[in-house]
Amino acid sequence: MKTIKNIFCILFFITMSHVIVAQSRITVDTTVFNSAKDSTVFYIDWSQITPEIKVTFINIMSDIARRNGFYKTVTIRADENISRLIKDNYDVVAEKNNHSYQALVSVIHNLNGLDAQNTLVVGTQIRLPRLPITRSRNSTKAFTQFFDPYISQAYILSTDSAAKSNLTTAEQNIQFSNGGLYAYKLSPADLALVKSKLSKKLYRQLYGQALITLDSVHISMVRFPDHQGTPTDLKIPPAAVDSSVARLLATLDKKNFGTYYVFDNFNARSTHGKKVLDVINARFAAYGLDTSGLSIRAVPINYFDNLAFGKTVIENYFASSGTGSKNLSDVELSNEANLLKNVDTSLYAYALCENCIPEVYLHALFGYYYRDKPDVISSSFWSNMELKGIMPRLYKNPPTSLVTAALNESGEIEDKIKNVLVDKGLLVGEIQPINDYFNTYTDNGAMIIGNRLNKGVFVGSHGRHITTAGLGVGWSGRTILPTDTGTSFATPDVATKIYIAKAYWRSKQAEPVTASETRLRVLLGTDIDSGLIGKFESGGTVNMLKLLQTENYAELISGEIVPITNLKLSNAGISASKFDGMPFGRKTIQDGETREGLCGLACVDGRFFKISESVPWWQPAKFKEISISFSTPAGPVVIQSIEDFKSNFKQLIILKNP
Repeated sequence: MKTIKNIFCILFFITMSHVIVAQSRITVDTTVFNSAKDSTVFYIDWSQITPEIKVTFINIMSDIARRNGFYKTVTIRADENISRLIKDNYDVVAEKNNHSYQALVSVIHNLNGLDAQNTLVVGTQIRLPRLPITRSRNSTKAFTQFFDPYISQAYILSTDSAAKSNLTTAEQNIQFSNGGLYAYKLSPADLALVKSKLSKKLYRQLYGQALITLDSVHISMVRFPDHQGTPTDLKIPPAAVDSSVARLLATLDKKNFGTYYVFDNFNARSTHGKKVLDVINARFAAYGLDTSGLSIRAVPINYFDNLAFGKTVIENYFASSGTGSKNLSDVELSNEANLLKNVDTSLYAYALCENCIPEVYLHALFGYYYRDKPDVISSSFWSNMELKGIMPRLYKNPPTSLVTAALNESGEIEDKIKNVLVDKGLLVGEIQPINDYFNTYTDNGAMIIGNRLNKGVFVGSHGRHITTAGLGVGWSGRTILPTDTGTSFATPDVATKIYIAKAYWRSKQAEPVTASETRLRVLLGTDIDSGLIGKFESGGTVNMLKLLQTENYAELISGEIVPITNLKLSNAGISASKFDGMPFGRKTIQDGETREGLCGLACVDGRFFKISESVPWWQPAKFKEISISFSTPAGPVVIQSIEDFKSNFKQLIILKNP
């Protein structure tokens, strides 16, 4: 890891000049460098294909055989029927695989014009399509067991030479323990036929899981969710040091800080990455801290401006143990990494395509640095990608907080992503890393950040999958202006708070906090804004003083944060009715059964809100009864009614079970 870190690190204290970013000269979402001249390698993993979908591929390969003249002529023998013919020539029987059997009956019927009973006349000749599904006689190899998901070896078939192959194959040097992987060399016309016979929905569903094509390097355009200017009536508060947080962090030793990787565009002609660094610096300054001597590292996503660095990242990522060809996505990525070496990089110079990035590089970038287990990785960009995704699933309970920017366009983020995929007709492209993050956050604690301008005011996308909103306007620095706004700058605001909080938790010798737990603490440590409930999971913005807490706490009506101990509930607990008690606390498992509880209770503008681990977003709650007792530094507290809570507290938060 040290080699990569030393190759290209942009530290915060390096002087960076202000340069206006030129407008991109390419408007398409994806350009493709195609290296396939005569054929395309087409992989299918049959262990991922259902019997019903196999029928589709039988018909497709029959069409390929028909258009290429790949036939085997057989003479009908005595006592031969359609079932025996299919068993002898394709090794398929109805009792074991009826879907494939019925499909083959139909193919042979249509090809030879058989009658309704599929009668075979002794001595006549019929044609059978040479489908790659039958074993070669007197051979330990197979004529590409195309429809058998249980063969462990992989074989390769070239449709250009299949007619002359005499049913022989060449073994492909790829082994899969679960079996069922096969490789074919298809001519461009054959590949086009395959794609034309699959619906876009089915192709997107299978791609990366059950099939891939190895013929190209995918070059994507990344987008940066920011823009100049803010509403003219917006009043931007002046920057100030948060004295209460600064006092708490005054003795924080820098040795407690881990590593923070900032993925962005870093080159002399782009200001975006520099502005993100300005936000990080400014957030540190707001707490009376500075970034000098910390392991905050800017990692360039602009591959074509940093070729030596980019090639080293890719090589080291694929060279590391545990990143071998374990699934189809790995096979495709390894192939693209090799093809990338032959791309004419002059075609993607900054002047021609300032935001062009090879997708395999983005995948390697996230996987390589995620393996380093830093405290935080933040990214303020997104890209429509052809590859299935970019997030590796490497660890159980990973420690790294993944933080990325939401879309700048207004509307529900779920609808925005769906519309991009459907309206633009992308086969497997997804808005990355946003899509991976909100599909995997329960496993890796990933966060998507929206843009808050002021109290109750936000711009850009919203929705339940957006974790919280950061401050996306009003920042000042060497490059950024107070009028610059966007989720691009809201993201490092939240990411930096998390980075500092992890250092503080570490200084208190608290147990290591996983990424998923960090995400929950971000949600719990919120100043709830009734105008943001339902717009973001947090229902507000992160209060740093709350986020720094390591024990259970309450927020008084005055805004003071106080620790609480000796938490107890009556039988009534917190309930919507006197018979519907709900415990107050973290999720527990007793005798194999999960017991759910509320880990957060809040009262804002006279309305109650709740949050739990299984439903991790603040939502309205209607309680008829509350009965809680606990202790604060001021003494014991007993709450026996809703009015008791309203008049004394804003929030009650449980980080650990009593």
